[in-house]
Amino acid sequence: MTRNTITSVLRVLGVLLLAFAVYQWNQPGGFHPLDQTLKFARRVGLMESVLDQAHRLAQPGLHLEHTNEPQFSWIGGLPSVAPGFEWPTWKGEPLAFLAQIDLAEVAAGMNQPWLPKQGQLYFFFHVSEEMVGGYDPEDAGAWQVVHTNIDRAALVPATMPGGLEEQALFPKTNIRFRRIATLPTEERFMGRWDLSNEEFEALLGARGAPFREQPRHQMFGYPYPEQDDGMELQAQLISNGVNSFDRRDPRVRELSPGADQWRLLLQMDTDDGSNMMWEDGGLLYFWIREPDAANGDFSKVWVFLQSG
Repeated sequence: MTRNTITSVLRVLGVLLLAFAVYQWNQPGGFHPLDQTLKFARRVGLMESVLDQAHRLAQPGLHLEHTNEPQFSWIGGLPSVAPGFEWPTWKGEPLAFLAQIDLAEVAAGMNQPWLPKQGQLYFFFHVSEEMVGGYDPEDAGAWQVVHTNIDRAALVPATMPGGLEEQALFPKTNIRFRRIATLPTEERFMGRWDLSNEEFEALLGARGAPFREQPRHQMFGYPYPEQDDGMELQAQLISNGVNSFDRRDPRVRELSPGADQWRLLLQMDTDDGSNMMWEDGGLLYFWIREPDAANGDFSKVWVFLQSG
């Protein structure tokens, strides 16, 4: 078989694979990463071997997309809470309210067996001139995730606490959940890929394309890191009181296998529309252990702030 014949066969197979991917993507509840993200990467010259790896390693996630339609989930504003709700504080100061996530809406977008199917999640974070990064065990408490499970009709608007700085007040933005493909970074699977600069940029573009130029607010799947892409291990170590940068600590070896239990619960991007700024255009990452989430225990969530 000549080289030209082999090339022609590969092209035909590529077209058939792409057509099948588009078909799968458009099926109800379908998921396939070979959408516009990887077509973009292919156009700019990403190796087929890398595309194949990305295809097999991709994980589904939910994009928290801005919408004008009222939902039970939103960013900023005030949460709808159970009567008697106590606003979370840290070191005597009220935390900023970031988002209300309705778990029934999440389940309709993508079923996660380790997440409750009903109720609400409320996300809070300590917003100040010098925000914590989550890299010190002493940062615990600078965020809270509160879970309630009561009928929506019983929820009432929360009362804004006094003492919140202007920079910790965000306008309300309705969101809806759209299923997307999340792709791993080269760092996450180091050794599987050997990318040129052009291919690295192509993969970066492919990872960002599903957000359609909106903020990269996301639940589940791979994170979109601004710095290190090893947050599962860092969360496992730091939440257990271990400095993740001190690999001489004998507890590192004992605790490290538990990193496999951590899942990305929520990623919150800098969002001009909601007046949210995480240092220099960075992101917040809320991580939780799968067994804790399955038990409805959100008290052990760990958060990182990364900024470029």
